[in-house]
Amino acid sequence: MYYRLICLAAFFFAALPQAAAGALSLPEIDGWKCGEIVSARLEAFEKDYGYFEKREYRTREGLSFEAFLTCGTGPKFFNQPPAGVSGSDGKTTYEIISVNGYKTSLEYDPVLGLSLSVNAFDKKYTLTLECGPFETSGNLIECAKTLIGEMEKDGIE
Repeated sequence: MYYRLICLAAFFFAALPQAAAGALSLPEIDGWKCGEIVSARLEAFEKDYGYFEKREYRTREGLSFEAFLTCGTGPKFFNQPPAGVSGSDGKTTYEIISVNGYKTSLEYDPVLGLSLSVNAFDKKYTLTLECGPFETSGNLIECAKTLIGEMEKDGIE
């Protein structure tokens, strides 16, 4: 899942206290427990490839998940088929759906859990949500809708 790639990238990139000013960020959601934002610039070989943010959330209903927001010219993960396509790779299953009008990949692995990745906001940003194997996809999709809605209110540079 994308979490491992992002963690690996974090080891190679310099940490920042905050994302670039004026850029989209993971929002505070009323009624949810919102952890601190951890962010890093995506830099390699003296080139700037954007940034990523990570934040832990817990909803009123008790769903805990991590959200990752990546932005920039770094690696792109979205070469999936159109919405409605689904499949399986061994025990891992995936489905391409639409969330708030954005192309979304919903993956389930019985060991790692659920992962939902949205290529959003003019394809400049990728929002990824991850939670444990005992959560339902509907809950994670609703969380993604809430986050995207708040981020759209904040505006995009």
